[in-house]
Amino acid sequence: MTMRYESYLYDDELSGFFSVLARATETTPTRYTRLNEAYATGSTGAIRKLVKTFAPGFFAGSGTSTSLVGNRILPRMTTRTATAANATSISFPVGTAGIFIPTDVLSIIAPSVRLTISSSSPGWSASANDTITVTVNGVAVTYTVVAGDIGGSLAATNTNVAAKVIGAIAANSYTSRLVSGLSVAGTSPAMVIVFWAKDFTSLYSFTTSVSSTNGTSTASAAVFAPNAAIGTISAVNTVTDVVTISAASVSVPLGMPIGVAASSPENLGMLSPEVPIDLLYRESQNYALYLEGDVYGSRLPYMDGQLAALYPEIRLV
Repeated sequence: MTMRYESYLYDDELSGFFSVLARATETTPTRYTRLNEAYATGSTGAIRKLVKTFAPGFFAGSGTSTSLVGNRILPRMTTRTATAANATSISFPVGTAGIFIPTDVLSIIAPSVRLTISSSSPGWSASANDTITVTVNGVAVTYTVVAGDIGGSLAATNTNVAAKVIGAIAANSYTSRLVSGLSVAGTSPAMVIVFWAKDFTSLYSFTTSVSSTNGTSTASAAVFAPNAAIGTISAVNTVTDVVTISAASVSVPLGMPIGVAASSPENLGMLSPEVPIDLLYRESQNYALYLEGDVYGSRLPYMDGQLAALYPEIRLV
């Protein structure tokens, strides 16, 4: 097991752990008691405070960019609900909103593109064998509309067709390795699919076309682009796990990985459980971040392709 750790001296008189790497300007009594969220996610801090504040499995590190300063949890998380364009709040899974702080600028970090699927009356036709073709990085995937896709309204049909297009991309042996896709409601009756690069890095080419009288598919760009801005956080509610933002610039699907655009993943590690590595005569204790080990991927609060590539020694089982 490989870990990055910090050491703390145990002080019986103060009945607490005296942090070696505490802020130099802080007085001794407050160095070990300031375990609140603002300190753990603020511009300064130490591994111990992160470990004692957040659950194991989060990634943390020391950032040097203006958007990730000091020791803090890497501000990335998947959404708990869909967010409409111009919405003023975003919900995150239980116990996770605290990784964000006011002034964080949220974005869809991974390179992404939007595919809008819409139609006019009478809508997509199965009898006419309507098709949608999506080409990712030069590989074309075509979906043919079937009778089961036709719903009771144009919006319902577009929803079904969008889901099938996502499924077709996921079923292709090539495109499934490159991109993921999620849908969110667009301007009625349209549905919008957000495709993003799984490795959080690649700028794939993207085109779309249709064979249909009344159905349309429109790409937002010809190339995947990173850091699609969503909005700036003005408040964080750690009880409801909802953050307040300026009006969302774009809609965001349920389950979409988002975060702080400039959060360069430097000097990272995975938070370990709060376990003593060294307690010799209660004189010292170490807190650590995992750099190598086997972890249950399904139990992690967050993971993405970029983190997996940065830490191949952290094996998901």
